[in-house]
Amino acid sequence: MSSFDSFIAIDLETTGLDPSSCEILELGAVRYVKGELVEEFSELIKPDDSIPSEITRLTGISNEMVEKSPALSLVFDKYKKILDGAPWVVGHNVSFDLGFLKPHISKPKFALLEPRVMDTGALSRILFPRLARYSLASLVSHFHISRKQAHRALDDCKATAEIYLNLISHLASLDVGERESIGRLLLGADSLDYFRQAIKGIAPKSAGEMTIISATHTQIEADIYPDNVTGQPPEKSYDDYIPVDTAAVKNCFAKGGLISKQFPFFEYRVQQATMATKVAETFNRSEFLLCEAPTGVGKSLAYLLPASWWASQNRERVVISTQTKSLQTQLFYKDLPQVQEAMNYKFQAVLLKGKGNYICLHKYYELLPEAEISFERRDREALAALSLWVDKTKTGDISECNGFNPSANHYLWSRISCEGSFCLGQGCRFSDKCFLLKIRREAQTSQIVVTNHHLTFADFSSGGELALSAGNIIFDEAHNLEKIAASYLGSVIDKRSLDGILSDIYTSRPT
Repeated sequence: MSSFDSFIAIDLETTGLDPSSCEILELGAVRYVKGELVEEFSELIKPDDSIPSEITRLTGISNEMVEKSPALSLVFDKYKKILDGAPWVVGHNVSFDLGFLKPHISKPKFALLEPRVMDTGALSRILFPRLARYSLASLVSHFHISRKQAHRALDDCKATAEIYLNLISHLASLDVGERESIGRLLLGADSLDYFRQAIKGIAPKSAGEMTIISATHTQIEADIYPDNVTGQPPEKSYDDYIPVDTAAVKNCFAKGGLISKQFPFFEYRVQQATMATKVAETFNRSEFLLCEAPTGVGKSLAYLLPASWWASQNRERVVISTQTKSLQTQLFYKDLPQVQEAMNYKFQAVLLKGKGNYICLHKYYELLPEAEISFERRDREALAALSLWVDKTKTGDISECNGFNPSANHYLWSRISCEGSFCLGQGCRFSDKCFLLKIRREAQTSQIVVTNHHLTFADFSSGGELALSAGNIIFDEAHNLEKIAASYLGSVIDKRSLDGILSDIYTSRPT
């Protein structure tokens, strides 16, 4: 099998997205041998139907441009010969292109073509699992590739080829274990020897050439208190607490205050300053506060600043419970670090999600041998996107790994997530590395815990295993709170169950 750096990159422009009703508008291909461009092919095609206006706007290809172009049948044999001679066929999200090519290629030849196809979309998800996006335009920008015109077949072919060369060079730079783990999933366990030969001789990128992937998440500075390792807040009387300075909190939100210095576009809002002061007073008096404010007031900062002040000064947990994951992410990765920087004090914070958000190492490594042998390529590629991330993640939270979509790969994720009753606990060989156990231990020793309503009330109903009820709780996005609380803390009695109870009581039994 030829080296990965000898290949043909393909791209098509079409009159729409559906191969059954749309037509090929432009064919493109470029041939590379040992990483060098040696041949180009580009041909406009005259479709049977007129080109939709939205396609013309996207590609710049008009009906006038293709008026004298050949029909697909007149040029496709030449294109097939190019594909036949390709050791590897490369495309970006190439299943789209293959869908349009398949009706024009015989089944035996298409069956020979498929194993030689490499998708730069899938490969980029595997090798760079934390990129924000994997579109052709995003990867062109990421690798600083020059492209004359987007959505034209030849230019997109060249861009795809350059992306692919960057990807296989990065693949070659990985250690042998990482490389071969990816190889077994990409090509199947039986093709590992082919993979080794194909990667052999590829020049890895040096550290100076590598594109640095910045971490998606900001790490909050931690200050762990060893005298409180059990997670239970120390016993204190009311007089032992250090109150929040309400006047200082109010001044933080004033014009020229600490918040305005931290946030360049900060605008003073009297409602925000009032709310922050009320939250501070509530902490000091150990009272309840019900607060409603319209969008744009800045509620998050109004409760985060006094809450983190209280938690930091008193080493007491504050739980912030939300309805949506998007708000949890905003609070933990954006707002809390900014509050900490503005106030110049330390606290330990943790983002705590439900079991189904964390990967189970035991399930993952148990599944790999089965996947390498019997899974379809699409599923193997999806698992391969986890292979580099799983060894480097500190949290095991799947939201970090943009290369793997748990919704699109629901079955795979259900087999490797921590969700479900199957857990070996301390008897598991990965117990010392278990992400779920680790994050729960951190939650018990953190001053700020960001979580969701379902997990909060599940903890209440189970007797407080996570100790979320210890300390103070702020419920944001509380519009569905009553319904969620009732589902965990309430009991349901319907007519059927009541009839059963009464039947048990009044039905006479033989003595």
